[in-house]
Amino acid sequence: MPLCLLLLLLLPMTTLAAVGIPAGAPQATSDVWLSSFKATVIPAEIGEGKVTPLGKFHWRVEDRPMWGAISGDLNGQFSFTYDAVVNLLQSGCIWGTTKVDCGGGNTISGKARGWTLTIIFHPLAHRAWMYISGTWTFSAGTGNYEGVWGSGAMSGWVGVQLTEENEHVVGILERSQINLVGLWNK
Repeated sequence: MPLCLLLLLLLPMTTLAAVGIPAGAPQATSDVWLSSFKATVIPAEIGEGKVTPLGKFHWRVEDRPMWGAISGDLNGQFSFTYDAVVNLLQSGCIWGTTKVDCGGGNTISGKARGWTLTIIFHPLAHRAWMYISGTWTFSAGTGNYEGVWGSGAMSGWVGVQLTEENEHVVGILERSQINLVGLWNK
């Protein structure tokens, strides 16, 4: 065993702290420590996307935008462009890219993926309430958020307005809310 490794094993940590960390070595600074992240997303609107039937009771959704507000550790407007495979009740898998605009050139972008499960389906009112659960990641930022990254879990409720045939989502209902929790390096 090299002498330097043996000394590292034998020296108390206080002695090592007094010696210091060599220049260029990775250092534990306040900008690399993770802190908790918590925010609430309020979906407000949904745009058009490409919807393709997959058999009689399933659809593939591509490039469908949804947007609204986010508040908490991030405050601003969010957009989420997603793909999904859903059944007649809108339950299924969902994945896509997200961007948060906090104003003043401060943005964060990332990805989200998860699943939806329709809990309440009201065919006469052409409405459904879905539970959504999954994960999110932030991987890029601009302005004050340059270099920001993080990840965590999401869960919440999304109410949707359906077409007369109850086949496709055409709007987002009030009181929809998705909660984000996790860790980030901000």
